[in-house]
Amino acid sequence: MKGKYLALILTTLMIISIVSVLSLAFKPQPTMIDDKIVVAVDLAHGESDKYLPYIMGNITWVEWRIIAPGEAITPETLADVDVLILGQPTTGLAPDELVTIQNWLNNYNKVLWIASDSDYGGGPASQQACNDILEFIGSKLRIELAAVYDDVHNAQRYYRVLTQVRPDNITELFTDIISENITHPILMHGPTAVIWVDENGTYHDPVNETFPGLIRIVWSYNTSYIGDNQAPTPYLYSPLFDINRSFVMVAAEYWNETNTLIIASGESPYGDYEPMFAWEYYNVTLDGPQFIKNMIRWFETIIKTYYITPPTPPTTPPALTLIGEITDPEGDDKGYGNLTYPTNEVFQPGVFDLLKFAVYEDTDNIYFKVTMKNLGNNPWNGPNNFSLQHIQVYMLTTDDTLPKNYSTIGLNVWIWHGWNYALLMVPGWEDTGQPAPAGQLSALYNATGGVLAVETLNDTIDVYLDPELNNTVTAKVAKSLLQDVDNIKNWIFVVTIAGYDGFTNYKVRQIVAGNATEWNFGGGDEKAINASIFPLIIDLLAPTADDQYMMLSSYNIENGTFAVIGGIKLSTGELQSPPTTWTPPTPTPPTTTPTTTPTTTPTTTPTPTTTPTSTPTTTPTTTPAEGIPGTLIGVIVIVIIIVIVVAAVVMKKK
Repeated sequence: MKGKYLALILTTLMIISIVSVLSLAFKPQPTMIDDKIVVAVDLAHGESDKYLPYIMGNITWVEWRIIAPGEAITPETLADVDVLILGQPTTGLAPDELVTIQNWLNNYNKVLWIASDSDYGGGPASQQACNDILEFIGSKLRIELAAVYDDVHNAQRYYRVLTQVRPDNITELFTDIISENITHPILMHGPTAVIWVDENGTYHDPVNETFPGLIRIVWSYNTSYIGDNQAPTPYLYSPLFDINRSFVMVAAEYWNETNTLIIASGESPYGDYEPMFAWEYYNVTLDGPQFIKNMIRWFETIIKTYYITPPTPPTTPPALTLIGEITDPEGDDKGYGNLTYPTNEVFQPGVFDLLKFAVYEDTDNIYFKVTMKNLGNNPWNGPNNFSLQHIQVYMLTTDDTLPKNYSTIGLNVWIWHGWNYALLMVPGWEDTGQPAPAGQLSALYNATGGVLAVETLNDTIDVYLDPELNNTVTAKVAKSLLQDVDNIKNWIFVVTIAGYDGFTNYKVRQIVAGNATEWNFGGGDEKAINASIFPLIIDLLAPTADDQYMMLSSYNIENGTFAVIGGIKLSTGELQSPPTTWTPPTPTPPTTTPTTTPTTTPTTTPTPTTTPTSTPTTTPTTTPAEGIPGTLIGVIVIVIIIVIVVAAVVMKKK
């Protein structure tokens, strides 16, 4: 009987062992890397290197890099850098350098230490430079525009402030490393405090107010106070009220989404008059060297323990080949010569002024690029990143066997030489999922009114704000949609700019006689408007403004006929001028049939927008195990064998 009980106990132990091992197998485990980290130190912006040789000589388990005076912070400089320290820069970083640091941080697993100074002497320049960096990268941390002094805990002068290393206890972020083997204070010579700012621009005291991701590291004693030496005034603290209290002197912000640490400190670890690395000052024993060692070890631990595989950089698209481009005069956005913009403030000067039309290609696509003087900052959040313009491109190929159309889509003009393809480039609201003008999606038509492609419905056409050319809307069209594409440089193009209105016929903004209204263009010919023949084009691709005005004024009120316009041959830039007399072929079927009711209100309610920001948290990112590791399987097998052997021995004795 005892043997049975013993066998039962052993079986139970075996099950418990297996469950325990399995729980370890499926517990989220940090991803470790073993490479030596690279620490770069900036000396290119006026920083001192006073104790840098000592630091590099004592901390030998990392690879050190120096950004020397006269150099710049470039992508090449930071290519394999894990930790970047700027120890009290006295000059601001160039815009390109700020962008470089931001892009570097976007590669994950980085540490950026920004160290400043008090507002004494040349300190304000350093404070400004540091805060510019912190703001640009999206950190909440800020350098206070002040000084911190202490009449009690100092190295024989009130500005030689002694501080305490007391990091917040965050076990999962290993903050205990920071204070290991530290028994003496840290010197901060003429320092300032660290504060933080929220998304509303309100400054906060980190001593009493925290946010997710904040790690307070070094504190002044409760005998310290604020000094204000020169303008500008401090963001938060006051020398009248902030006395005999502690301040946070070094703080960190952890972004767990990217495993990134941002450090801000009121003194430099390696440079300045007497850096934080100091080991003794005016007979005061200090733990500066141990603190800097601990910080580097902490950085290394965070980077390696919670290492996140960086996102794969986007592949570089194939280089585009320019087929041809045509410029248009600036300032001719007056239609037939007298039009004026609607009066609402969204219609900024130049938003309907066409400057250039260009055609590019790669292996599979043609790119039509339309450059405006000003796209207008997308006031109604058009999905294609513009809101105000209705762009139409008509193409006549060299293939005479293709059908031709001579009408236009809601513009009240004829194209005398005709066209084979019409490209509508519009803001792209997907209210009905239909192509413009019945719907609000960009589309490509053939001359018989057939829809060849609609954006978002397939991958053969895409309209977007060009990422490289300012104020340029690009339409990418698959070559497979176009015939005679090998001869495209000899095609004739008509490019028109009208106002976009999602609630009018053909989605074209209307024109009134006399003064412009809030939503309608003014200066139109009243008789032509009443006869429904007035051109609704604000700018037309033409060699000169007079060419445009002449073509758009060629309507005939007595006969009730539209104006007649011509395009430009891409290879030569030559205008295909309309003949003196021209009669449109009959019958000419309408290209498309709109189904909307005319109105003059904008497509969406104009509202200001802001870029959302994310709030980092302190929960570290871990990578779950994808299965049972081989070593754990081995442990399970060993446990089972031991249990079986013990059971056999017991049974044998019985």
